[in-house]
Amino acid sequence: MKPLQYWFVGCALLFWLSLAWIGKWSSQVEPDAAIHGVPLTSAIRNLAREIELNIIIDPAVPGSGFGPGRRLREPMITGRCPNMSSEQELRALLSENQLILVTNPVTTVARVAPASKVVKPVPASAVGIETNEVVPLIVIDDVPLKDAIQNLARHAGLNVKFDPNVVRAFERDSDVSIRWEDISARQALAALIDNYGLVIVERTSGSAEVRFKGK
Repeated sequence: MKPLQYWFVGCALLFWLSLAWIGKWSSQVEPDAAIHGVPLTSAIRNLAREIELNIIIDPAVPGSGFGPGRRLREPMITGRCPNMSSEQELRALLSENQLILVTNPVTTVARVAPASKVVKPVPASAVGIETNEVVPLIVIDDVPLKDAIQNLARHAGLNVKFDPNVVRAFERDSDVSIRWEDISARQALAALIDNYGLVIVERTSGSAEVRFKGK
């Protein structure tokens, strides 16, 4: 196993435990069925994992680690829709909570966002000429966004610096958690920074700056 895989897989056990599927959701459930409340974001992540879909939660979604969604009450989900595939359940759950799934073939990471928000897929230019090999599993569990970006960038062959505005915005209470399969470090980096309104501006070969979009 290569160093990149060691770093990401190191906290996988804790991540799996924290996202353990403790309930099933449905509008109609047998009265005697064992049902437990599951936070919306955990239910989404578990259904996505069942269909082997890499996802990231938009910061505006209730229950997101930080951002506007952190201040919103996260719905609790119970039960599970009978006679539906996991993909159908996921789409039904998103629709019921006014959320959409924005797929992206460039990064292979789909973004879960409010239906009212306009989200554009990550452009191919954000990944560039792909030279990183695919990693079987990337797991980041409650890691500050800045640290997650730096580690992904390093494994993507980039030495990144942060615009002072980004440092101030994410200096505290900005932990992120992701679990992605069969993805390169460059794809993961592009998906992560895009989700939080950031871009990477490459200066010279191997060096770049992380700044807010439009700056």
